[in-house]
Amino acid sequence: MNGFRTEPTTIGQYIDDAQNETIKTDQAVQRDFCWTNESVNNLIYSAVSQKICIPNLILAEEDKSGITITYVVDGGHRTEALRRFKYSGYKITTLIRNPFVTYNKKKVDENGKIIRDENGDIVWETVEFDLRKKTYDDLPDELKRQFNKCPLMTTIYQDCTSEETSSLVSIMNSHVAMNPSQKALTYIGKFANEIKRIKDSSIFLKDGTALTENEKHKGIWERVISESVMAVFYLDEWKKDPKKMCDFLNNNSSIDEFKKIEEYFKRIAPYSDKIDNKEISDLFVSKDMAVWMVVFDKFTKYGLEDSKFGEFLNEFVSNMKEIEVDGTTWNDLDVNKHTKDKSVLECKINHITCLMKKYLHFEKMETEMENNSLEEDNETAVSLGNNLESDDENAPLDVKNDPNKQVLEFCKETVSSEIDSEDVELYSDMVDDCVRIDSPVYINCKNALIGLMGFAVRENKDEEFVNWIKDYQNGKSNFSPSQKINFAYMKNDFKKFIAEIH
Repeated sequence: MNGFRTEPTTIGQYIDDAQNETIKTDQAVQRDFCWTNESVNNLIYSAVSQKICIPNLILAEEDKSGITITYVVDGGHRTEALRRFKYSGYKITTLIRNPFVTYNKKKVDENGKIIRDENGDIVWETVEFDLRKKTYDDLPDELKRQFNKCPLMTTIYQDCTSEETSSLVSIMNSHVAMNPSQKALTYIGKFANEIKRIKDSSIFLKDGTALTENEKHKGIWERVISESVMAVFYLDEWKKDPKKMCDFLNNNSSIDEFKKIEEYFKRIAPYSDKIDNKEISDLFVSKDMAVWMVVFDKFTKYGLEDSKFGEFLNEFVSNMKEIEVDGTTWNDLDVNKHTKDKSVLECKINHITCLMKKYLHFEKMETEMENNSLEEDNETAVSLGNNLESDDENAPLDVKNDPNKQVLEFCKETVSSEIDSEDVELYSDMVDDCVRIDSPVYINCKNALIGLMGFAVRENKDEEFVNWIKDYQNGKSNFSPSQKINFAYMKNDFKKFIAEIH
């Protein structure tokens, strides 16, 4: 081997050389092509858009009977992916992470004639192109040119023997690839810094859980933070695949939701540590962190001191693991191998919640809360677990078949008989302005929210409603099928909020 040199080139020139075998990708110790469509898609986007630099390609030159043969040492998969796109009809899949690229093209009139300005210069326009389900041949000429002109840099080792080339292949490919958890984090760039901050600063994750330093290095700590947010705020949309989950959170979550999970970590920390409460800290393994965060979130809705949750944790590890709920114990659930299936998470959440409610006597509290709420609002319906029939079961047929009439009748009955359809339209618009349409409270309690907005407006408390709903929509996620019961609960909570701030 006689040192190395660097040479600039372009994708078009380089791939042409690979296609005609001037550059060879079949060096003896190179592995077979094993990239996923996702990896191929991302590389093609980098080349076509020219927004992302493609790393240096490493080549080696061998002299064989006076003929120089060039082999790819590092970059064989990149080479083959680009070659397949240009020459083998590879079609970009619909799951490409960045499907749209822009380019400049000459503007033409309705007859296809190029438009020029008053100085005779060509008028250009910026066009967006969707790469999904496209091959190289489907690209407009401007993007083909952009692809072929994309710059590459090559590093070429000179005068190598076959043994030296094989050694270079081994050296250049000895890196450790990202595991699924690490790779998933790249899909949540909007909140990645917040996740890293929580991971690095959380005493609970470090000293109050069964998470290990090895799991920290593998990205598991970041994953359990994201899973906790997903489970607490978006359990109905649960994604088992870490990448899909992070992509969902990136598009739907908020900083406040991550801060809420951080708050839960801090509140649980005093009751769980690896030295004094190891049996409790052992509950918080990576597969169950999201489960326990949902359970604690449910606990917070009852307004008890956090020490009561600590008491429950002690009782759980001491006496509750063999208690049956619907014929199943915690130990039975804990051996389930399908640990991240939504159904398994929900079973564990329901199991622990049932035990917690019995231990802390929440059933009695729920009944009292509901009865108080219904009395305050002159409701004649029911306690929890009873009379969960649809609110409009006895409504006239024309009301049942008309959602607008349903919400109007609901507001007349629960708020004021003076409310008319124009009022309801106003209240509905005001709700849409301040409540996320993907939040559980919006999805499950739209009529109740409109009614509560009507109550707030008539009490001149609409600004207070906006401030109250900011936190409320990030909290409770389980609601009654009855809009009247939901309205009663929310109205009671809203009135408490008003009392606290005044």
